[in-house]
Order: sequence, then C-alpha cells, then structure tokens
Amino acid sequence: MTKSQKKRKADCQRKIRHKSRGAAWAAARNMNKKGNYVEAYYCEYCKGWHVGRMKHEAKVMEAFKRLELKRKTIPNYV
Repeated sequence: MTKSQKKRKADCQRKIRHKSRGAAWAAARNMNKKGNYVEAYYCEYCKGWHVGRMKHEAKVMEAFKRLELKRKTIPNYV
C-alpha cells in the first residue's frame, strides 16, 4: 500500500460513512445550518458517502452572497 493510499484509508476510517447520497447531503445541510461549509462526496475507497469541507471557491461565493444580502438590507452599507 502506498503512502497516499494509507492516508486515504486513514481519512476514510475517521469519517462517518453514509449509506446513501441523500443521507450524506441531509447531514451536510444540518452542519451548514450551524455555520460549517461542508458538502457530501462519494468515496472511491469505501464506496460510501462522506461529508467534508467545501472547496475554497464555495466559501468565497457564500461570503459574496452574505455581503450582497447586507447591501440590500442595510442602508448605506459599503
């Protein structure tokens, strides 16, 4: 087993494995409501679904959405 395979196995084993895509996305939605930035993804190693951090671009887009909302709701918000 290569070093990267060992790391992938260790990463997989420490995460919760969801049996379906729907279950993983439901868990991700609940975590996102608490201010986390996570998404569901399929794991080739265990053939299950996990929840993990969103890519950087998704965080940036979320920040822009919040800023736009503030601009619309708060007068003179720069």
